[in-house]
Amino acid sequence: MGDVIDLTLVSDARRYFQKLLDTRGLNYFLRKDGGRLFQIEQSKVEMIVRTAARSRPAHLPRPPQHAVDHCRKEIRRELIRRVVEAMLPCSPPGHPGTARETSWLRDWRCSRAAAPPPSTSR
Repeated sequence: MGDVIDLTLVSDARRYFQKLLDTRGLNYFLRKDGGRLFQIEQSKVEMIVRTAARSRPAHLPRPPQHAVDHCRKEIRRELIRRVVEAMLPCSPPGHPGTARETSWLRDWRCSRAAAPPPSTSR
């Protein structure tokens, strides 16, 4: 029989993640000093999961470790999806944006979309 996952933990974590995303933006979840441009800050994912676990009613037991691991994986997947979505070429004018973007991220996306392809001649 498979493991039973507490979906209320995932639901609470997603709700808290969405609130942080709305208030702080996608840049909040990315490393500033990483070698890669879009590297996820693991401590922010951990903070979301811990906050969701602590916000449970006191009469409920602590969530099992496999439920916490599943919740962490779900939040990380959603964050990766949002980062990839932000890396896609610019939307046409008038198209509503998806996630709230910082100006450098929007500028980077638009410059990548407008840049001519690299020359292959030697």
